[in-house]
Amino acid sequence: KSIERVLLFSSLYSLKIYIIKNPLWSDDLKDKIRTSIHEKISADIECEFNFVDCLNREKSGKMRVVKSLLN
Repeated sequence: KSIERVLLFSSLYSLKIYIIKNPLWSDDLKDKIRTSIHEKISADIECEFNFVDCLNREKSGKMRVVKSLLN
């Protein structure tokens, strides 16, 4: 089983991460996610973690794991 999450870019330097916590979740994993984003995308990105009960699907029923609000 994996961690269900959605990454939402609200600006070039702001990333909101929505996560459903499960038994696999730990604060160490949070640090690993943040470090991975800083190494692979940019060290300037602010990561905001939000824990939710469910993740919304698209109208088609599919789950978009990465979303962008950038124009």
